[in-house]
Amino acid sequence: MRKSLVLTGLLLAGCGGHGGGNESAEAPGAAATAAAAANPSTASCADKPEFVPVIAGAALVNCASGDVDATGRHSGMLVYTTQATPGAVLAWSKAEAGKAGLGLKMDMETMISAGDGDRTLAVFTTPEQPRGARVTVNWGVKQR
Repeated sequence: MRKSLVLTGLLLAGCGGHGGGNESAEAPGAAATAAAAANPSTASCADKPEFVPVIAGAALVNCASGDVDATGRHSGMLVYTTQATPGAVLAWSKAEAGKAGLGLKMDMETMISAGDGDRTLAVFTTPEQPRGARVTVNWGVKQR
């Protein structure tokens, strides 16, 4: 459990901002992010790396990404819903990570994480009612 909390904290730090700003809702991209949250059909994952898995038939809820100067990484997250069960999503995501050459780091009941040094991936699932799953995927890529 402690590893999961530490990993989640690290992933959020890698995907988050630089921590030194006084940014307002008027910051570049804020309107697009707000629009995507309000209207899932406007969310875009255009810069999602190929190794980031999204199961077939998924409904995209939100995407966000950006460069993190402090870590030298381009990181992002996406959220989607699917009719597949959480277990099926994780099994499929684990197989896709392996095909992409990512080594499995953690394998738990509700999440997996994988990476290869330059690329990191974490997939978190929760049951969606009345069936299916809500999936959050965090990813990072070392900037070249």
